Amino acid sequence: MHSLLFILFIATTTFADIRIQALIGPKEMSISCEKDCSTEIHPLNRYAIFSQTDSEFLGYAEITETNKNTAKATLVSRTEDRLIRVNDLISTFDLNTKPQENVVFPGRMHALISGRKNISSRYKHTIFHNTATVTAQTLDQGEWLINVIGDIGYGINNHLTIGTSTLITAVAGVPNISAKQMITDNEFFTLTAGSTYYYIPSIQTHAGAAAAYLRLNGLGRFVSHYSFIFDFISSPQQPIGSFFESRFQSSYEVILDNWNRLLFGPTYILDNKAIGGYFGYLWVGDRFHFGVGLRSSNLLNFSFSPLGYQPEVQLYVRF
Repeated sequence: MHSLLFILFIATTTFADIRIQALIGPKEMSISCEKDCSTEIHPLNRYAIFSQTDSEFLGYAEITETNKNTAKATLVSRTEDRLIRVNDLISTFDLNTKPQENVVFPGRMHALISGRKNISSRYKHTIFHNTATVTAQTLDQGEWLINVIGDIGYGINNHLTIGTSTLITAVAGVPNISAKQMITDNEFFTLTAGSTYYYIPSIQTHAGAAAAYLRLNGLGRFVSHYSFIFDFISSPQQPIGSFFESRFQSSYEVILDNWNRLLFGPTYILDNKAIGGYFGYLWVGDRFHFGVGLRSSNLLNFSFSPLGYQPEVQLYVRF
């Protein structure tokens, strides 16, 4: 069935006559075009590599140079358990919407793209996993994010995101601002530093949070996320409320064939010396994300309360 869908897919695309001509090095390749390469493909754009024998997606190639009948490309990412060979097909797909057939282009970690604001969110790394879990990913330059609990974020550039929580401002009366700066981003991991500033008018106190976020890119469908968040206050003797806490989180993301995400992982809350966790499912659309899950502040507290278990609904939009 996969092979039949693949043949139909290739037969209906204008890129069926573009193939890998030679593998020059570990990541470099030359491409042959039956027509004019300079009009069929364009430098700096990414194109998908499909196996010539079955329906499997093999990776991404970025075009670096085009001539009339040939082009050069660099391998950006690939499926770990498959080899790329001469005569494999170079093709494209619409990054602005969901693929017509998921079996032709199933969701995989190495297919995710950073730094492209206008593509579908299906092909981007996640920003949130739930209301308490933030990932190392920053927004693309000029991209906005707004979620159902009033968090607003904006991408100053591809590596710097600023934001605020309007819910904390409106309900708790605590103005705040946050920033995330990506330190490094490569095919193996992403490391980001974050900080948040709070002003608490009721006790005329300044507070803040410092955070480190790490994403490890796994094989195939899997992505691992880790974060350490440390909260501090200018007057330690003053009580400041339960929403301030220091914690270490590990969260695991499984990218399904339909590009939705399965999310789970433990949380170690240092202030309360407790272990919590989260399990959820995230539907990812072109712009909207909708998630449901169950979050716990203490796995041993079996009550449905802020100190025990809480059902959670997540809704946000990226544009």
